[in-house]
Amino acid sequence: MILLRIFVFLCVILGLVQPSLADRRLALVIGNSSYLNVPSLPNPGNDANDMTAKLESLGFQVTRGVDLTYQDMRKTIRSFVTALKDTDIALFYYAGHGLQVNGKNYLAPINAQLLHEEDIQFELVQVDLILAAMERNSRTSLVFLDACRNNPLAGNLVRSMGVSRSAAVGRGLAQIGTGVGTLISFATQPGNVALDGTGRNSPFTSALVQHLGTPGEGITRNLIRVRNDVLRATDGKQVPWDNSSLTGEVVLKPLPSLTGEPGGSASEPAMSGPQQAEIVYWNSIRQSEDPAYFEAYLNRFPDGRFVDLARLKLAALKSGTPVNRDTAEETQPESGFDRSKLARLDPKAAGSALPAKPLSRSPDDLERQLALVPDDYKRIQVALNALGYDVGIPDGAFGPKSRAALRRYQIRNRLEESGFLTEKTLTALLKTFETTPNTYDGTWLLQFHRWHYGSQDRSGVNLRSLLARARVTVRGGEIFILDGKVFSSDKPMFDTFKGRLSDAGQLTLSMRIDSLFGNEPKPQQEVDVTVRTRLPALVPYDHSLSVKGSRLWVNPKKGENVWLRLEMRRMK
Repeated sequence: MILLRIFVFLCVILGLVQPSLADRRLALVIGNSSYLNVPSLPNPGNDANDMTAKLESLGFQVTRGVDLTYQDMRKTIRSFVTALKDTDIALFYYAGHGLQVNGKNYLAPINAQLLHEEDIQFELVQVDLILAAMERNSRTSLVFLDACRNNPLAGNLVRSMGVSRSAAVGRGLAQIGTGVGTLISFATQPGNVALDGTGRNSPFTSALVQHLGTPGEGITRNLIRVRNDVLRATDGKQVPWDNSSLTGEVVLKPLPSLTGEPGGSASEPAMSGPQQAEIVYWNSIRQSEDPAYFEAYLNRFPDGRFVDLARLKLAALKSGTPVNRDTAEETQPESGFDRSKLARLDPKAAGSALPAKPLSRSPDDLERQLALVPDDYKRIQVALNALGYDVGIPDGAFGPKSRAALRRYQIRNRLEESGFLTEKTLTALLKTFETTPNTYDGTWLLQFHRWHYGSQDRSGVNLRSLLARARVTVRGGEIFILDGKVFSSDKPMFDTFKGRLSDAGQLTLSMRIDSLFGNEPKPQQEVDVTVRTRLPALVPYDHSLSVKGSRLWVNPKKGENVWLRLEMRRMK
């Protein structure tokens, strides 16, 4: 044992941790608070000043601008871009008003008004121009946008564009495509609005200042900590989001080596001397059959990364049970969720009454700490699609569309509304599958509404009224009326009811509605209506679906379009 310890010591002293040359880091920081034509923002000026101090402590040469007009903003950006050539890390941080138009993101100088659609080109700065210059001239580009606040300038633009074109102005900021070596971090998800906060800084920037450049930790891990803090500070209402095409981890502040020189590099994680010693020690004993070596490891590194594996190996050696080395090396407990359970997320397995088993709780409550792999994400996407929460084509890449679908599932099931996976969400998803029939047979409640789209009813008070209700049973694709009630007619509408729900989920209902509308429409008193739609592959109990059916009538004098709308719910 003494010889082994000497070996470890010599390996570390002889330079297992190699020093690296300092990299060239440039940053542009802009904070716009004092807007001239809309109410001022309380935080961006403070945010910019605090981020400048943070970045300078991390070795960045910072160009800072606070409360910039359009001319000053372009001049400041031009100065930054001119200095970018052959930069190792380029970083851009912006706090203030921003908006998206036609999927493009723009930043608002303090003198912006946006009274006309043409002002987009002459009063705003497009984010893509800054990003393109960074990607051309820097090996690694990092962008942080705290510009998703509720923006009155967007309201000015919407009013100037009119109803037909105002849909081009989106909520919050839009997702940005990135080139290789780029990371873009938003204060919240694309299309959402971030909070200003009540303290000196916004919730997003406050967390950035605290966690950016944590010693020895990559930026991906930094942003997980940021997301954690913002979720806590906003009670789950704001979820920071990032889009990355980095080809390696970026460590803004490597741990020092044993020689006292900076260790690691900007694109690879660094390790401290004790960490290196532990790895060398473990690699030297992991194939051993002597329990004493593993006892020594546990005594020396009680909080080490291989503790659980060492205990497993030690127990096996003491009991005489052979250890499969190939699998033992892969059993490090990185995830608190049993990924094998995700195999249950299969529409064909739903309703099979799988026994509910308690899942082990993870000490970490965020998705990345569950250590899910692309196949796991793909299973979850397939499951959400099957339940009617559209994620697009399941591909294992959990993008904004998958996040939005997951958040809708969480809202409906009264879970955390973050759009990110937690053990609690996965457990609920498994339970949903285990308790959902894999056919449409059973009892359903159908409710038929008159849905009123009227220019004279801007308040929506008379938006809809309940016409009829029916309890039906589905068996072998056919729909049979059990009981029904018509609310505005002496003649039951269900005399002419026909319905079918195929195994593929294709729903077709038809009936004749008679005298349901008082004196309207004239002279016609009977209306034949249909409802057609395709149901999700799986419909849980007490899950309501809403489907628009035939148009009932048009009243040009009042600008009304009245439609039939069906709400249906599977009953236990």
